Amino acid sequence: MEREDFPHTLTPKQVKEFMNIGINQVYELIRTRSDLPKFYIGRSPRIPRDAFFRWYDERWMSNEKLEVEV
Repeated sequence: MEREDFPHTLTPKQVKEFMNIGINQVYELIRTRSDLPKFYIGRSPRIPRDAFFRWYDERWMSNEKLEVEV
């Protein structure tokens, strides 16, 4: 799936599919990474698509590890 094919607002499940990590790891990123763009609808986290891909690319280009221990 191309980045443009994702909706403008991502769910944790969509982030999981893109990053190829477990859903618990996605929630850990949401909980612990203050630099990860996110907002909540009630208790459900959502991630703005374009901001997420910028965040992801910045970490990827800097070779920063995105692994999360659960």
